[in-house]
Amino acid sequence: MREEMPFSEISIEQCIAGTVVHPPGGTYGPRYYREFQLILLHSGSMEVDVDGTHYRVRPGQVMLLLPGQTVYIAFDPSCQSWHRWITASPKDYGSDMQNRLNGMPCVLPISEQMNRLVDLSVLQQRIDTPEHRNVQNALGLTAIRLYAAESLGSDAIIANPLIREVKTFIHENYSEPLSMREVAERFNVSVSHLARVFKENEGVTLIQYLWHYRVEHSLVLLRTTGLSIGEIAEQCGFKSRYHYSRMVRSLTGKSASEIRTVHWRK
Repeated sequence: MREEMPFSEISIEQCIAGTVVHPPGGTYGPRYYREFQLILLHSGSMEVDVDGTHYRVRPGQVMLLLPGQTVYIAFDPSCQSWHRWITASPKDYGSDMQNRLNGMPCVLPISEQMNRLVDLSVLQQRIDTPEHRNVQNALGLTAIRLYAAESLGSDAIIANPLIREVKTFIHENYSEPLSMREVAERFNVSVSHLARVFKENEGVTLIQYLWHYRVEHSLVLLRTTGLSIGEIAEQCGFKSRYHYSRMVRSLTGKSASEIRTVHWRK
């Protein structure tokens, strides 16, 4: 298991976010970086040279650039390239942290979480007060931490984009009655193929993953809302309150009422 990075070592002095469309054949650099930069490519392409190593970045991918790197970017010669970015300027931090950052993959798929975080950072950029600058700096560090967290599963994500899309679909539709056949038809694959690939990548069946996700979300509602147990069961896709209670006890060893009581107790 990869060791968690000590991000408390990093303090951000300034964070800037933005969006730009480059004309066909545009270039950038070479430039020596003193900051972190996440580049989210939405259209076109980028051929990127980082200290002599070549990367091709395609739409739907995010690239991490680090302090100490020399970077040259050539944008798509045949069409416009649209990207957004977050640039975070850090204070000094240790060489051990730098080495661990260098060990992360340079390119990942753009997740929905990363997209939304950049949306917020670009909007936050429009308000220039000391308080909002502090918020912007925190967003910059959060983006780097999110990238690091997502990199832990990057091999599976890159090799099996189907699994990422299926999991996103489940997260957005878990409250609906879903079956293996419905999910397979949604992604135009056979039930047997989906079942095999999902189990190989996640270690559990798709249906097990679905029920576990429903239970986990229901526990959040138990702890943070006043909804009745029956209402929570209905909102999280369970067939009945009895079915929900049985699943919660099976996975946690406690009843839904016990979990709520313990959390709400002084």
